Amino acid sequence: EAQAQGLCDDIRGQAQENLRRMDSARIVAAIDAAVARLLDRDHPLRRKAEALLPVVTGYDRETVRLGLTRYLRTFRRPQLLRFLAEDFPDPAVLDGFRPAVKGGFRRAQGPQLLLHVWAGNVPALSLWSLVCGLLVKAGSVGKLASAEPLTAGWFAQLLTEIDPEIGACLAIV
Repeated sequence: EAQAQGLCDDIRGQAQENLRRMDSARIVAAIDAAVARLLDRDHPLRRKAEALLPVVTGYDRETVRLGLTRYLRTFRRPQLLRFLAEDFPDPAVLDGFRPAVKGGFRRAQGPQLLLHVWAGNVPALSLWSLVCGLLVKAGSVGKLASAEPLTAGWFAQLLTEIDPEIGACLAIV
């Protein structure tokens, strides 16, 4: 219990210190860069994904290859911006106060901390909630599924390489 509390406190603090102060564009760019690497069939993590996900999940290799590519394209920059625009007519409300149509100003804030408990029946399913949490600047603790314990960790590793301040706001356990 003490370890879980310490982990949550650390991730919440990192999100408060790092994510909440970042422009959404920086977060979108980091996610897009991580996904671009996973889409690159020559990248070592993509090669690992294509080799290990069929073994772990029981899915056919070609199904994993095609499905992973199709799924990862969901998280490219244009789609991420579309996600934000669907929920926030002015996504800049996540970055600071913005003029409201009816007068005054408004601002949106996501939760300080999210706990993700992922199912393992679909390869890379964990990315959906992890990415959405990052888009609203929430720190995330993700509990891996025993049936697919790979993709979320690889994604967090890539984000940490690309932008260590974003990576510090994630814990995959």
